[in-house]
Amino acid sequence: MQFKAYLVVIDCTTWCTIRSKHIVVIARKANLMKVSACVGTTVSRLAPVEGLQCLRVEVAPHGEIPLHRHDCAATMIVIAGTARKLLASGRPGRMVRAGEVVVKQPRELHGFVDIGPEGFKFISLSSGEGIVKGESTWDIEFA
Repeated sequence: MQFKAYLVVIDCTTWCTIRSKHIVVIARKANLMKVSACVGTTVSRLAPVEGLQCLRVEVAPHGEIPLHRHDCAATMIVIAGTARKLLASGRPGRMVRAGEVVVKQPRELHGFVDIGPEGFKFISLSSGEGIVKGESTWDIEFA
């Protein structure tokens, strides 16, 4: 018998998969980390999945994530608020909001500015070892 798995967010704090009629929690919001160069930004590591790192990123109202890059690819699922994407040139691009997905290739420059008054939250899924390595090492290079 084959099961389809669906990834869902419950109350924006718990990720789970639904297999048949059973819910299996794979991550909970935990251990907040601050990102020094990112104004008003905290990151929490969600439960590890082999070959995939899941992070919850929260940016306070009027905060920002400056232009940067990672060695890994990343998919960002916006779960709350609004922000303007930064283009590789550093110029502001289009607004993104809850329900949208932003996909970045390895080493592709990206960032977010013009965070709205309600803040900006997204789930970051990155391949391989991911963006956060160990307790205090980050795969991040600011432009």
